[in-house]
Amino acid sequence: MHLLLLGATGLVGSHVLELALADPRISAVTAPTRRPLPEHARLSAPIVDFDTLPQDLQFWKADAVICALGTTLKVAGSRERFHRIDHDYPVEIARLARAAGAGTFVLNSAKAPI
Repeated sequence: MHLLLLGATGLVGSHVLELALADPRISAVTAPTRRPLPEHARLSAPIVDFDTLPQDLQFWKADAVICALGTTLKVAGSRERFHRIDHDYPVEIARLARAAGAGTFVLNSAKAPI
């Protein structure tokens, strides 16, 4: 199984990454991030700008996606930026991953419905 993991440098995502890399059923993990991750034989961690996500569907091709992206209002600096990170990014990632053939999308979020 190829897993696409978003938010791998955060609190939840880092634990998911650790578990995924220890699971022999997962052959590869792609974890796009804003900053580098430690190297691992089954990990690809491209640096991305989440404001301009890659549109190439090959980039988003995975069997399953776990999205643990998130921030706090304080870190985001504004309600608009907070909404963009906790809502807009996951929605766009889900759209791209689905178009690339992902069969499962899991979202871990603290964002309250608007």
